[in-house]
This record gives sequence, structure tokens and C-alpha cells, in this order.
Amino acid sequence: MKNYMETAKNNEALFRMILDEFAVEHKGLSLEQIHIKYSEGRRYGIWTILNFEEKEPNIFEFSSENIAALSGRGRSDLYTLENGKLKHLKNLNRWMS
Repeated sequence: MKNYMETAKNNEALFRMILDEFAVEHKGLSLEQIHIKYSEGRRYGIWTILNFEEKEPNIFEFSSENIAALSGRGRSDLYTLENGKLKHLKNLNRWMS
């Protein structure tokens, strides 16, 4: 898991739009609170943000997973912001346990 906080701070609107796509409750939470809630501590069976980083100018990778016995899954996707709207570019990979 990478520390994605710097990228999230520099691109907060986009980061929060992605969280909306995943139906993640984040309204009223600071970025630090989001990081604590979704990336820190014991993560078994809990949806987790793994990474959010800028791969190219205005192209961002977002990775998440939920690991549990016989039901783990995760994914990495590329997103961009186009005319102020979130656009999913492509799925990079998906995994299941």
C-alpha cells in the first residue's frame, strides 16, 4: 500500500469523485480522516484504498481491495477529469482470492 495523501491533497475533487463512484462514504471527512478510515489499521474484510497516483498529466490510477477468506477482490483503474467530470479510462487489472 502506498501513501497516496500527497496526490489526494493536490487533486482532492477528483479523488472524491472516484470515492463517489465506489459509493464510499466520505462526506464531512477530511482527507486525513479518509486515509485513517479506509487505509490504516487491520484491513481484513474491510474495503481498502491501496493507491491513488498520477501516472501521466491528468491520468490517475486508483487501486482498492477487500480481502477476506474465499471472497477477496481488488482492482486498479485509470481515471481522468474531462470538462470537470470524472471519466473512467480503463481497468488495469482485477483480482480475486
